[in-house]
Amino acid sequence: MTWNVTVPEEGEFDLFLSCAVSVSGFKLEVRSGSSSVRVELKVTDGVYRQTEGGWYFNFEKTRLDGKLHLTRGVNPVTVQYPDQN
Repeated sequence: MTWNVTVPEEGEFDLFLSCAVSVSGFKLEVRSGSSSVRVELKVTDGVYRQTEGGWYFNFEKTRLDGKLHLTRGVNPVTVQYPDQN
């Protein structure tokens, strides 16, 4: 997934993610230009149960380890999961 982020000044930025992770060892990468942050997410605490409409997951806001370098102006930011091996 890629979107554009506009920043008024160049700098190092903290990353937060709202997610529900149901399996251990799930890896994720956030990148912009030559800057990237790779993390392995922990299983989200909370209730996971099946309902008539499908699965219900407990989402949580997580601060990722590392900072992403963005330049002044518009920066394309990509979130992807790299090879999970």
